[in-house]
Amino acid sequence: MKKQAETFVQKNYKTFTDKNMILVKYEVIDHGDAGKEYLFIWNEMVNDVYTPSAVMISVLPDWDNSIIYNAIDCPLLIDTTPKVLQDAAQETALQALVMGSAAEIQSTLRVIPYGDSQKLVWIVETIQIEKDKTNHGGTVFIDAISGEILSINPLQ
Repeated sequence: MKKQAETFVQKNYKTFTDKNMILVKYEVIDHGDAGKEYLFIWNEMVNDVYTPSAVMISVLPDWDNSIIYNAIDCPLLIDTTPKVLQDAAQETALQALVMGSAAEIQSTLRVIPYGDSQKLVWIVETIQIEKDKTNHGGTVFIDAISGEILSINPLQ
């Protein structure tokens, strides 16, 4: 399925081969009686930063290999050099979610649409399994230039 999806994307997303498109997600979704869906998502990467340019394709083999396709080809409008380093962004996220050093933490640097422009942000995801087996953590969006917390999405 991956080869079929990639061939389709290369044919229909004209700048796919000109950009550094990274396969960021691949999964098989079982819809029960409706069949399976093979989902592929590619994201452009520039200087270790994910940009808003992305391609999503779903192949539905139980529906004669029908394809669902969505592409965003967005020019990069800002510099991708963060002033806030990854360690500082992660520490800010841990403090915002009141978490300690035992938390698992993962972060990515992304350019996101922001009004009529774009913003460079650290997306920091944290999780900590407590002694009572409950989870604590969430996702924090941090401006990679100013260090300002843009949003906090705690685990529910």
